[in-house]
Amino acid sequence: MKITNCKTSHLIDPVGCSIGRQPVFSWTVEEAVGKNQKEARILVSKNSDMSHPVYDSGFDTSLDSLASPVSMDLSPRTRYYWTVTVRTDTDGEESTSDIHYFETAKMQEPWLGRWITCSWKDGRHPVFHRHFILDKRTESGRLYITGLGLYEAYLDGHKIGDEYLTPGCNDYDAWIEYQTYEIPALDAGKHELAVIMGNGWYKGRFGFVAKDHGYYGNSWNLIAELHLRTPGDDEEIVIPTNESWNVTRSAITFSTMYDGEHCDDTLEDTDPVPALLSGPSIYRNRDLIARISQPVTAHERIRPVSLLHT
Repeated sequence: MKITNCKTSHLIDPVGCSIGRQPVFSWTVEEAVGKNQKEARILVSKNSDMSHPVYDSGFDTSLDSLASPVSMDLSPRTRYYWTVTVRTDTDGEESTSDIHYFETAKMQEPWLGRWITCSWKDGRHPVFHRHFILDKRTESGRLYITGLGLYEAYLDGHKIGDEYLTPGCNDYDAWIEYQTYEIPALDAGKHELAVIMGNGWYKGRFGFVAKDHGYYGNSWNLIAELHLRTPGDDEEIVIPTNESWNVTRSAITFSTMYDGEHCDDTLEDTDPVPALLSGPSIYRNRDLIARISQPVTAHERIRPVSLLHT
């Protein structure tokens, strides 16, 4: 007997996703002699070895493998580990799942980052930059980020995550999803966080409205927080978006969801200028919510096998 397909709120090991007011656990029992689940026990801990549990359901006949909500107080930006133990209607048949996890997002925690923008609204798309120096090596980190319209984030020249078209298609007048990315350990020294912006659904042509651009708004905007932990969790370093960021112009000169993008790599680099704080209309009446949509990722890469001359 084994327990598989363990999910939190229908997701496998979610990080920074909206899981509602309480996590909902589900699982599948395979290769069991018994025909029915007799009782189950859910254990939740902040430690990966499941020591010092923060929740223990005890063996409960009411726990449902399809969906078992658990009432517990969750802390923001915290990883929880969990297991489920199942007993069947065959005497002595019992099995415990592997250790799984879920990690909460910022929840109701206030944002330290502020919305920033640039002075231009058309032409070459902006790249927001922030250089920072670490006095010591960090052990782990998280980037909480979203943008109007699309964004891609880079750390020391390497793309963060494997997603595309973030933050997705949102109801930008009411709510905007933010994403959470795991950041690897960083050595002491100088580093750069850079974010390139695109028009997307927010700023580009969208729907059947006779507007060539600016469906929701006409300016690029970004908000982010980079949280870094030093070994032993004795210190947290936070790098938020604010007036200390700079912005340059990228080689992308045009982009829409329908028409693709134009990129001109012959353009010369521009000197950085200070980023600007966005006006209050950008964030007024818009809720920043943890992601509720699944990421768009590359599933297949197709390479040409020959070039035909006719």
